[in-house]
Amino acid sequence: MPPGRTLRVRVSSEVAGLRLDQALARLLPDTSRAEARRLIARGSVFLAKSRVKVAGRIVRAEQTIEVHLAPPHVPSGPEKAPPQIPILLLTADVVVVDKPSGLLSAPTPETDQADLLHFLGKTVGPLFLVHRLDAQTSGALLVARTKAAARALSEQLDQRSLGRTYVALLAGSVAADFSQDTAVAGRPARTHFRVLERAPAATRVEAQLETGRTHQIRIHAQAAGHPILGDRRYGGPGQADLPTAPRLALHAAELHFQDPTTGQPHRVEAPFPPELAAYWASLC
Repeated sequence: MPPGRTLRVRVSSEVAGLRLDQALARLLPDTSRAEARRLIARGSVFLAKSRVKVAGRIVRAEQTIEVHLAPPHVPSGPEKAPPQIPILLLTADVVVVDKPSGLLSAPTPETDQADLLHFLGKTVGPLFLVHRLDAQTSGALLVARTKAAARALSEQLDQRSLGRTYVALLAGSVAADFSQDTAVAGRPARTHFRVLERAPAATRVEAQLETGRTHQIRIHAQAAGHPILGDRRYGGPGQADLPTAPRLALHAAELHFQDPTTGQPHRVEAPFPPELAAYWASLC
């Protein structure tokens, strides 16, 4: 089957009552039962809009099966060794980790075996995501250990009492602190940028979110004419004369929130990554 797309098939009367792996082998050309089982185990198969990990699940007529195929650059073989995920805070209700750059925060339609929740859950137990970081963004990520804690923390996020502070390296010399309120995907968004340090052609800033839209800091930095260094999606010509960044130069530096059970305030910091620190030093 060609990678990088989603296949949707409807269960016909001819295959109704079969196992899921058998049905997939019948409905999808050039797909063996072994390949079907591999896709199911990887978490790539949804039956009636729910992810199914059991090859023996019986299918019913008119149900829809979706198979999400990983694009060519995403490994589709056996699970790779889990990355090191430093734990910054661990309580009965929450865990705060220093998410490495390059690691997904949560499952994708293609797989539920290559993200932080998957790897961390092996040692910490069931987890519930409260907020996300882009795959290339590193730093402090808050995860709940119970559904009740997840609800309470989500309320703090909605009420903006759960604070998130980022550090970013921007192209160009930023003259002064500024705020950016360009709408993101048609929705109101606001980010506050504070200058921390200047290099000849770049600026290290602190960014605080007032809202939490997808890619908000990256979009607002671009809109201000100072894209984040290493940002391949929202970058611009301002990076052309600078050394190539090792990755997206965006790091979630601090979280503050209230414990969902005790109400105790927590403030957790994630140290600035060595590769970004070295890159910044090369720009100064």
